[in-house]
Amino acid sequence: MAAIVNIDHETGDLSQYSGVLVDEGDMSASMNAAYAGSWGAQFVIDDTTVIYGYFELVEFPASNQLRWRFYIDPNNITIPVGDYIWICRTQGIRIYLQYDGSDYFLRIHRYDDAGYVGTDDVTITDDWVLIEVQLGRATSDVASDGTFNVWIEQNLESTDSALDNYDVLDISPFYVRLGAPGVSGSPSGIFYIDEIVARDDDTEIGPVPAGADPMSTTMRLVLGL
Repeated sequence: MAAIVNIDHETGDLSQYSGVLVDEGDMSASMNAAYAGSWGAQFVIDDTTVIYGYFELVEFPASNQLRWRFYIDPNNITIPVGDYIWICRTQGIRIYLQYDGSDYFLRIHRYDDAGYVGTDDVTITDDWVLIEVQLGRATSDVASDGTFNVWIEQNLESTDSALDNYDVLDISPFYVRLGAPGVSGSPSGIFYIDEIVARDDDTEIGPVPAGADPMSTTMRLVLGL
């Protein structure tokens, strides 16, 4: 099987998403937001109004597997301790961007048919970070063999292999929201997301291929991009 979603923003707009909520332009395509290529998605947080792009599937894949990856750069966004921005939300998972007073971290929540299951916290750098998520649906509504894995920079940081998640993932349409589908408290500033790819199997997606010219935010500022 191959990629079923590939949002690289190289159209220079947001047309590659199934849909977007932009809140008067607070989500936009921007050259400043590009991890690779020339364009990425920029998110301006100036209130608690949700802004996000999403990709949508008719239903959860018949393979019982969905895997996606994306890059995020916190870009020095201000997040008061205890506040958060949801950066990824779908049935079965929520990933929050938070700040502990010295470092950014990701808070990863997972869910099954009964609700909340568990949390893992992962400290990240204030630069481009690769996040890859795998959701495996249980084989039936009475089975507990669903799986959940999150890799940060290709390191497995959150995992579960005995989830009763058939019903929570058995919705139509099935969507993944990326950006700020939830904002709590008073975060403010701008962050970036780019290079979103999804597959309907459990094959590792991994980093942007060599030769795609990934460029750090610092270098973009040096070059005036």
